[in-house]
Amino acid sequence: GVEWLGEVPENWVVLKNRHLLNFSTGLSITKANLQESGIPCVSYGEVHSKLGFEFNPEVDDVKFVSDEYLSTSRNCLLNQGDFVFADTSEDFEGSGNFSYLNSKTQAFAGYHTVIARLKSNQNPRFLAYVFDSNAHRKQIQTLVKGIKVFSITQTILKDVYSWIPPIVKQNEIVQYIDEKCKKIDELISKQNGLIEKLKEYRASIISHAVTGKIDVREFGA
Repeated sequence: GVEWLGEVPENWVVLKNRHLLNFSTGLSITKANLQESGIPCVSYGEVHSKLGFEFNPEVDDVKFVSDEYLSTSRNCLLNQGDFVFADTSEDFEGSGNFSYLNSKTQAFAGYHTVIARLKSNQNPRFLAYVFDSNAHRKQIQTLVKGIKVFSITQTILKDVYSWIPPIVKQNEIVQYIDEKCKKIDELISKQNGLIEKLKEYRASIISHAVTGKIDVREFGA
């Protein structure tokens, strides 16, 4: 009955995110509260510019907040598998950008973020792929309002639909996507390497030609 999604298998459940996730807000801080050490903190800027759809504090470059927030704001502390949505976006296409914590390392959700935590035992990586899909993002984009800055509220995120297959199928789909994306990323890496070599060759041709190291007469110049 959800037209934008089309047909789904009969044993899949389609429901609003409000029935699937609990929502809350990140730390009420500003950039001035960020520092170079402490507890990793994911703010909306990292969600938009640095992170992909998953976040590992041991690998990704983010700022930190003081340890004191462990005693004052534990409700903003992320658990493994929690999602962090940016609650504002400066471009329409960025509406719905998020990252999920794929690590057991402690981390906070920072300013201008919405925390989404699964209510039941689902595969968070499957939900991350759902949230990253055009079908999910387009729902958010039809609800956001703004001209230069677009606001992504908890109400909007709660009213968007997700689709949930049985957990065994979720795991199978995640494995399939991971394997396919790994191969695609490898091809992109090889292609980027070739592009860089061609750029170097182009620069070499220009340099050698303008310095007289190539006899251009053989080309009819």
